[in-house]
Amino acid sequence: MAELLDSIKLWATAIFFGILAILHTLKQLVTKGPSNVFYWKQWDRPQILDDPRLGTHGFLTLKDVRIHYVASGPEDKPLMLFVHGFPEFWYSWRHQIIEFQKDYRVVAIDQRGYNKSSKPSGKKNYSAVKLMSDIEQIIQALGYKSCILVGHDWGGLVTWVFSKHYPHLVDKLIVMNAPPFSIFKQFLSTSKDQAKKSWYVFFFQLPFLPELILKLENYGFLDDLLPSKHKLKGSAVADSVKMKTLFLTNTCFLTQEH
Repeated sequence: MAELLDSIKLWATAIFFGILAILHTLKQLVTKGPSNVFYWKQWDRPQILDDPRLGTHGFLTLKDVRIHYVASGPEDKPLMLFVHGFPEFWYSWRHQIIEFQKDYRVVAIDQRGYNKSSKPSGKKNYSAVKLMSDIEQIIQALGYKSCILVGHDWGGLVTWVFSKHYPHLVDKLIVMNAPPFSIFKQFLSTSKDQAKKSWYVFFFQLPFLPELILKLENYGFLDDLLPSKHKLKGSAVADSVKMKTLFLTNTCFLTQEH
């Protein structure tokens, strides 16, 4: 019964945020006009992707997915494995790659469903079990018995759970901007403020609607999620623009495949 109530609560919240998204879209159509809402720009591949300072690109073939990664540093050094959050991919760790590549074998991955990694269809393919299995297989495929595991945001939640179930594979755990999953889940269900901040978690449960709405205005929602040009100066603005360009170039997470 408790499971049924949780499911009803989840879908009710998802529908609520879906209605808000539709109303917001209708408002944009009225105030801006369809031509300024339904448009997408073609982007060229940014050269920063191939910056040799960031390492070399490669792929790992796991049991059911192909994972893209960028690696740098001596292969005889300890492995430092970076797991990104949402909406991000390996590029989020560019500064850390440069910083730690002298002392570690640094590897930044694209999780399944992001950027150049496989995007299997169906929610079942994005369970905690699947995501943990990916990390386990990645460590082994890279030729290591353990690693220093670094996670941010949703990648941080994955690393929390992974370290609990695979402690023998984690030498050190570094997590940023993410509490243990049990605590996050508790706050998500009991705190209205947290539910509001995590609106997209519920919204993304709906079929088709998120993929449609989030593409509007040339993926304008990324302008809200990524740092604002009004709050940053100099190179930080350029990095923000590059990040958005990379998302759109690779259609990382907004595909019908997932």
